[in-house]
Amino acid sequence: MDSTDNNSLRPVDFKSLLQEELLRRCRKNPNYSLRSFSKSLGISHSAITEMLNGKRSITKKTIEKLAKQHFVSAKTI
Repeated sequence: MDSTDNNSLRPVDFKSLLQEELLRRCRKNPNYSLRSFSKSLGISHSAITEMLNGKRSITKKTIEKLAKQHFVSAKTI
């Protein structure tokens, strides 16, 4: 077995990261809304909805914005 970790080579699925983070926040606060989530990320609620529904790709600019907010680590990118 070589020393390469295959998991670290897979591209990050930001849609899943967004879904997991929203779910985590909703579990912590059942009244937490998608609008609150989008506001905390600095992204419009319609854009978040489209990203989560797969109707909008997550741009490099969005990924960088999320990384700056420590939503994902710079190492992940």
